[in-house]
Amino acid sequence: MITYNIVFKDDVSVVQRIFFYEDLRNKVLSKDKVWHFFWEGDFDHIRINETSERRLVTYLSKSDKLAHWYCLGKWDDDHEIVNKYKDYFVDIFHANSLLALSIHIEDIKHNRLQLISDRVIHSMFNMLTYPLKDAMPSKTSGGVEAEVLAFQAIDRAYYNGYYFAYQQAKEASEKANANTDVSKT
Repeated sequence: MITYNIVFKDDVSVVQRIFFYEDLRNKVLSKDKVWHFFWEGDFDHIRINETSERRLVTYLSKSDKLAHWYCLGKWDDDHEIVNKYKDYFVDIFHANSLLALSIHIEDIKHNRLQLISDRVIHSMFNMLTYPLKDAMPSKTSGGVEAEVLAFQAIDRAYYNGYYFAYQQAKEASEKANANTDVSKT
């Protein structure tokens, strides 16, 4: 798989981004059974099968929604666990991308994302019931699920706080640099 980073223009709304990915899926990636995307704040990752690259490049070149885009090359994930189970994560990431494009706005407005994420997460733990019983006989699968989710909530809160602080520092630095550049003129 190949990874491309794309940066949308500042005036492109979240809704327009969703339409961009729906259009991309329908016109370019309908036969690519592994493509997926991640919204990473300042940029997005799109990962595709190598056979889709020419069509993707053509599509990106013609888009008026993008500030710029570039190829990162062959995908090697930053997370060791993803690389270990990459064949499975590819399917999960692809399914998650399709699900994200399919969720109705009413479900978001009515706080049903928790229900959706619960089904995704719980189904994995449900399927791990027997391996968990062998690996951790003193714990129930529900107990392991609750423990993992508690630690994940703490880790995600820490990461989001760290990222928020990073973004604030970056903006302050850019503002200071802009003020310095103005004072030099």
